[in-house]
Amino acid sequence: MYSFPLFSDQPTLRENRKEPTLKYWGLAPLIQEQSEEDLDRFALFLENCKDHIKEATQALIENLKEDQSYMDFHLEECKDANLPDEIAEFVSKMTVTAINLWIDSDEHSITMDFMILPEESDEILCVAFDDKGEVNGVSWES
Repeated sequence: MYSFPLFSDQPTLRENRKEPTLKYWGLAPLIQEQSEEDLDRFALFLENCKDHIKEATQALIENLKEDQSYMDFHLEECKDANLPDEIAEFVSKMTVTAINLWIDSDEHSITMDFMILPEESDEILCVAFDDKGEVNGVSWES
């Protein structure tokens, strides 16, 4: 079994990069009622976070090859930022802004939010992962 802090009054990951914390957001009953197996799956995902970021980055590249709307939007709206117009280079400039561990009554999922120029744009490319930690899809959100 993996253990990690479930609730914290400590600064968020963005404020204190040395000690990441997990905050509970969900529609399900309190986290203590969740199965140990589900919590272990989340913990394992977080332990292998660097690998999952690489997988997500590759999924973003593939997604933008099929539909460049997100990239085109930012190239047009953020002209002063001199963003690269090559897909892999553009994705390399994106930042992971959130890793979401969703606990719902029927389904548990994990998503990663990526942004380009988060200080200028609230547009997100969200990479979803399935129960096995495999990339399940990419969606544009704001």
